[in-house]
Amino acid sequence: MSQPLPQHGESRAGEHVRPGGPVLSSKPGMVDFDKYRTFGPYHWKYVETMPDYRARVDVVLRYAPTGGRCLDLGCGDGTYIYYVAEQAQHVVGVDGDPDGIRCAGEQLHKREVHNCQLIEATFQELPKHLDPKRHRFDYIYCMDCIEHVLDPKEVLQVMDRYLARGGRILIGTPLFVGEEHVSPYHTTEFTKAELDGILGRDYEKLGEHLLPAPVPGTDELRDRFYVYYGRRRPWWRRWLRRWLRRQRP
Repeated sequence: MSQPLPQHGESRAGEHVRPGGPVLSSKPGMVDFDKYRTFGPYHWKYVETMPDYRARVDVVLRYAPTGGRCLDLGCGDGTYIYYVAEQAQHVVGVDGDPDGIRCAGEQLHKREVHNCQLIEATFQELPKHLDPKRHRFDYIYCMDCIEHVLDPKEVLQVMDRYLARGGRILIGTPLFVGEEHVSPYHTTEFTKAELDGILGRDYEKLGEHLLPAPVPGTDELRDRFYVYYGRRRPWWRRWLRRWLRRQRP
């Protein structure tokens, strides 16, 4: 008998919840994400059956450069890679969850997607597997991931390290709507203003989208999945912004 899919946006079962926060992984910087172990490559079903999830894929595709090199941070079971690879030259997917990488490998192999590479690594470990001096990407996207890592700044550090000159970034994450609705899988949920403030330090916003997303613990869909699309600010503007911040009393 096949394992049922998790409800889109659902919380963990009660016995998996650690009071005060998510269950930590044995890998540094990660929480334990048990859905791929339990349900397998469930995002492939989501994209076929849930319009709100398909809308996320469509936004990523909207900005994916034709013939470009793309980096998927937190690639999970590889659903986004499959669609991006149809128009990109090459896609590299990175995830620290071995079950997610296993699911991605099986699904992409079955669909004969050859212009991709999967790397099982945390963001801290990634330079050991992917030399930033030799590998730069035209498009780096990170969907449903920044809210799961213990230190969200790691996502921005990886983007800055691997983004090619003139490249573009895209981050998508569910926004904070109340303490009672924070998923126990998440370490941090941001407001739109908070995320704009963090990303705006080094990136210029070129576009944004607010998409429907489930509210954990309810049957409600709300426009709370925020997607930020941008490019790196010129070095002198980043330097000037940091200098001005230091001058404030």
